[in-house]
Amino acid sequence: GTNLQPSEVCPETKTMVLRKARRFICHPVGLVLLVSLSCCLYIYILLMVTATTSSHKFNIEGSAAWIENSQNGSQSASSSGGSTTSASSIAIGYGVESLPAIKQRHTRLLWDKVNAIAKSKDRPSWNEFEARVLAGSGPALACSLPRDNQSAAANLTQHRCGSQLPSDSDRAGLAICQSKVRGPLKVAFNLSLTWQQAADMVSADIASTNSTRILPGGAWCPSAKCRHQQSLAIVIPFRDRWRQLRNLLSVLHPMLQRQQSGCYRVFVVEQYGGGAFNKGRLNNAGFLEAMRRHNFTCVIFQDTDIVPENDRNPYLCGSVRPRHLAVAVDTNRYRLPYAALVGGVIAFTTRHFFRVNGYSNLYWGWGLEDDDMELRMKIGTKLKYERPPASVARFKALPHASQRIYRLQASRRMPLLKTALQRYSKDGLNTVKYRVLFSSNEPLFTHLLIDIGEQPLDFELTGTE
Repeated sequence: GTNLQPSEVCPETKTMVLRKARRFICHPVGLVLLVSLSCCLYIYILLMVTATTSSHKFNIEGSAAWIENSQNGSQSASSSGGSTTSASSIAIGYGVESLPAIKQRHTRLLWDKVNAIAKSKDRPSWNEFEARVLAGSGPALACSLPRDNQSAAANLTQHRCGSQLPSDSDRAGLAICQSKVRGPLKVAFNLSLTWQQAADMVSADIASTNSTRILPGGAWCPSAKCRHQQSLAIVIPFRDRWRQLRNLLSVLHPMLQRQQSGCYRVFVVEQYGGGAFNKGRLNNAGFLEAMRRHNFTCVIFQDTDIVPENDRNPYLCGSVRPRHLAVAVDTNRYRLPYAALVGGVIAFTTRHFFRVNGYSNLYWGWGLEDDDMELRMKIGTKLKYERPPASVARFKALPHASQRIYRLQASRRMPLLKTALQRYSKDGLNTVKYRVLFSSNEPLFTHLLIDIGEQPLDFELTGTE
């Protein structure tokens, strides 16, 4: 006989198996069975594909219904006099399911639906986009003020969702308002400062300077007997620093009123959720929402944790250049850490902010969004910036409890900054994605709770104390 290994098969056995298989296939019964099995397999695959497609369609329709119901629900709540105090109550379309759970399953779809204008094929050109925002019809969602403040919503160019600030033309021919500044300020951080105490401090300063009172939403104007220079929107990107905010506003309001630079309104733009902070998206969203309420000529972006120490620091926009106001901070020994720093407080005219296309939306976590802005100004748009003297542009950094700060890994951070000039025209104000969950007119500020989404999954974030 032939010596075979255990893994080998006798050639005669292979031949016999192939012969029997051929006979089975050629037999009518075998052929019918083979065709039947093939048809069953085809039908099974077809049913699986159909079920998957139907499920996806259901998810799309469910997400769209959630968006529409949440918008209708928030509008009906506003028209009935109620105000939304919790972001989870927005989740109307899915009953008891919370907003974070819905977002986790449908994040990409929600943003595509909410920001249909930004993704539409007939998106206007950049000049048309700028004109639409200035006219009150930009890409952000509808004004989210209560319904009773929207009586003039059809004429946004005049009232901007119930803006209480007069237009510049209302005081034409009057003399420019004279400042009442005092110079260096005594800034002390008060951990126990309450909102009532902060409001009392502002009211006391108003009484001492014979100024007008602050209107709901943190709006204020000089006396009607003089002409202001600019209308200011103070945008404060914010999350979880209420003590710092109270101390900041108790100093900022009196200082702005003594300067008599013009009508202003303070917008606190709070990021919803516990994900990585995105200062750029909040600043862009705050600018667009401010422009929906009034045709501001100047916007000042103010960090929460630094307070001015001299009221001669001009909180005004330069007519020719943007103005960096946080020149000397005590934690930096009242010196600039590096020449290209433009963080802390910076002022843009409306036209300048459109020209640089706002802030980048890509910097999740701490760091480099201000350096990206500096490149946009100085190199991308050839827009030089100016600074007041360090002797007056002084700030005190407010302490805060130790907290986890998310930083983008250096492997992603520096390459992102290197591409700033290539993408500044298509990453910024014209592409920002956000949703206003809640807005209210507080005594010292306009509160906007903004959902800007979550950072991409491929962004590596590390927590440091």
